[in-house]
Amino acid sequence: MEERTVTTHPLMPADCDLRDSKFMPMYVQALLNSGFNAMMDDTAWRAGVTLWLKAWHQVPAASLPDRDEDLCTLAGFGRDLKRWKKVRDKALRGWIACDDGRLYHPLIAEAALEAWISRLLSRVTSAAGHARRWGTAFDPALIEASLTRAGPLLKALNPQAEAVRKLERRKMPVACQGKGEAEAEAEDSPESGRERAFDMFRAAYPSGHGGAAAGRAWALALAEGHDPATILSGLEIAKGRWRKAQTPPRFIPLAVNWLDRRAWLNFAPDAPPKPWAGPAAVRDAVLAELGPVEGEAFARSYLDPAAWEAPASLIARTAVAAGKLRALHSLKPYRIILRR
Repeated sequence: MEERTVTTHPLMPADCDLRDSKFMPMYVQALLNSGFNAMMDDTAWRAGVTLWLKAWHQVPAASLPDRDEDLCTLAGFGRDLKRWKKVRDKALRGWIACDDGRLYHPLIAEAALEAWISRLLSRVTSAAGHARRWGTAFDPALIEASLTRAGPLLKALNPQAEAVRKLERRKMPVACQGKGEAEAEAEDSPESGRERAFDMFRAAYPSGHGGAAAGRAWALALAEGHDPATILSGLEIAKGRWRKAQTPPRFIPLAVNWLDRRAWLNFAPDAPPKPWAGPAAVRDAVLAELGPVEGEAFARSYLDPAAWEAPASLIARTAVAAGKLRALHSLKPYRIILRR
């Protein structure tokens, strides 16, 4: 029997759960050119590929239990251990035994980590968007901890993976490891800032964002010279009017259509933006928390219209504005008062 390599650490974080994922990517070229494909007989090939598919819905994903009884069942041999052991070594080609008592396949682990990290990033964006939209609290600590565990594992398998680049764009601690000056400058480039601004727009928009089509409409608007902060500010005003009119979701246009029509120009305030009357440090703290683009849009929509009462009180004119202001960590030291 072929001895399997034993590594110290598992290739996947223990919390990686893709059991509700119906789609598993398959690296077709890697499979067709692999020794697994070249050396397998039909029975061993079927058993091996079946184990790949079954591993996708294990916890953690891309792993298998290191027990012949379990593997026999998962490979489709039922209780026929004798048949299983005849193909065992061939079917498990490429799997690595780890010290948590499970087997891991590097290629499947890479695909699973890509899917897992993308899912976590989506959860952060959507949850933060809902929190900003409805003025509720959101603590991303658990999701960020999962990202911190998953990031280095994927980077070890494939430093050029798309999910690794996504993490690096977010300036997560794990992404800073081994990062050169050129990469750091690229993260602060105007192109990266526009991408982050579009992510903010997608999270804030109350209807479908339209995927790639909305992204193209966003890029075209910016190419025409429109300011992302102005678009986001117009969106907040539009959302306020939709809420006030109790507009049904089906009558709110898709974001791609809203962008194509340059609809934020219809929601620009008639009067010039009201300057912030309070200490500059308060406004600066909001921009530091939300970022220059989203922070500026937030300040124009909710902070600047609020009045300031010394020594530390903000007077909001609407319940929505009060909820938005109370949701920011940077404004926790201040008293938020609703006074219509």
